[in-house]
Amino acid sequence: DQYQQGPACQFELKQFIECTQTQSDISLCQGFNEILKNCKLQYGMQ
Repeated sequence: DQYQQGPACQFELKQFIECTQTQSDISLCQGFNEILKNCKLQYGMQ
C-alpha cells in the first residue's frame, strides 16, 4: 500500500512551507511549489 509511507506529498509540502517561512521572496520557492503540484497530480490529488 503506497499510503503507508505517510500522507502523500507530506515531505514536499514540508519543504515548500519551510521555504516560504525562511524566504522573504516567496517566488524563490516556486520550484518547491512545482514539485508539490507534480506530486499531487501523481497521486490524483487536486
